[in-house]
Amino acid sequence: MKAWERYIGVDPEICFGRPFLKSSGVPVWAVLSMLAAGVPMEQVKEEYQVSDDEILAIFAWAAHLARRKRVSLKARRRLKSLPVAP
Repeated sequence: MKAWERYIGVDPEICFGRPFLKSSGVPVWAVLSMLAAGVPMEQVKEEYQVSDDEILAIFAWAAHLARRKRVSLKARRRLKSLPVAP
């Protein structure tokens, strides 16, 4: 079992089959989206009632996906055309 599997689950009956935190049912994408938008980690933790270990598990899960997910040539072109944040 990978360390993140202790905190993150996938169930077709919860969050429409998207990954969620087992302790609360909070969708993983919601936490990642807030952090990516620049919301301070402490605020995210308070708003969603998540622990440091759960945040680290979300990062580990995202890294796991990034290692195994290939990006198609079409998607790469689309990514290159997106504006870069300052």
